[in-house]
Amino acid sequence: AWGVLESSGAKADCSSLFQGGSLAKPATLVAVLRMKQAGAIGFDDDIETLLTDYRLPAGQQSAENPVTLRNLFRHTSGITPGGYQGYSPESALPTTTQILRGQAPANAPAIAVVAKPNEHLAYSGGGYTLIEAALQDRFKRPFEQLMQEWLIGPFGMRQASFVQPMPNANRNHAAKGHLVDGSPV
Repeated sequence: AWGVLESSGAKADCSSLFQGGSLAKPATLVAVLRMKQAGAIGFDDDIETLLTDYRLPAGQQSAENPVTLRNLFRHTSGITPGGYQGYSPESALPTTTQILRGQAPANAPAIAVVAKPNEHLAYSGGGYTLIEAALQDRFKRPFEQLMQEWLIGPFGMRQASFVQPMPNANRNHAAKGHLVDGSPV
């Protein structure tokens, strides 16, 4: 292990936890590839066929050119570009649907299909939130359970977790985020 848990704190070791952030995107893709391989999900189906608790607002998508898992993973879905600023440990966490709708306590605007799917590459954190919602609706289980079943367990990862917020018992082993000036977040 290399590094520190906090700029002026303890050194990292083999039991240290680090926030995955955008590394969750390829990890999610691996889990969904396994789901596809098992015949549990399709990559080219209209995402609306997987959703039950949320509906995409009308936008640049169409029946002939829908938002799909494939174009969501490729960042070519036309969904609003951008990422998220995150939440402090004291803040209330929004539900997946609140994030998609831009409803409090979410701190980002609602997602929208602002470009025709499959025409442009634009990084979209909201697109991955839509994948999370679709998977939860399709399998009727929380995202962290799906990732445990399809990724973490099968790959033998003993410390990895998608549980949010992080359990208090793990906080002493977790690295903090830092601002550019080195102050912990």
